[in-house]
Amino acid sequence: MEEQRQGATPEPGSGGAVLTVVGRWDFHVKDAAAVLATGRAAYRMNNPGSGADEASDQVRTAEDATEELLEAGGVDAVFDADGLDAVRVFTAAISHDEDDDESFEADPFAIAYEDVD
Repeated sequence: MEEQRQGATPEPGSGGAVLTVVGRWDFHVKDAAAVLATGRAAYRMNNPGSGADEASDQVRTAEDATEELLEAGGVDAVFDADGLDAVRVFTAAISHDEDDDESFEADPFAIAYEDVD
C-alpha cells in the first residue's frame, strides 16, 4: 500500500492543486483486553506467518492495536473493533498549492493549523 501512495504523490515543487483531508476520531476504550485481542488479530493478518507470541509482543497498547487495525482495514476496522466506542468525529478538507506544503516532512498535520488564522 505504501508504494501506491508514493506513486500517487506529486514530486515536491511540481506545483498544482492538492486536497488535504485531515481527520480526528475519538474513541472510549470500553474493554482494553478486547481492543488488544482485535489488534493482535489484525497484526497477524498484516504479518502472515507471525504467531500469537509475536503479536502479543508487538501489540501491547490500544495505540498499537489501532495502528494494526488501520493497516488491516482502514478507519472502518477501528470503528468495528471490539472494545472501542466512537464518541466524536471531525474531518476537514483543505485545498492548497502543493508548493506551499514544505512543512510536510517535519509535521504532516501542520497544514491543518497553519490555515486556521
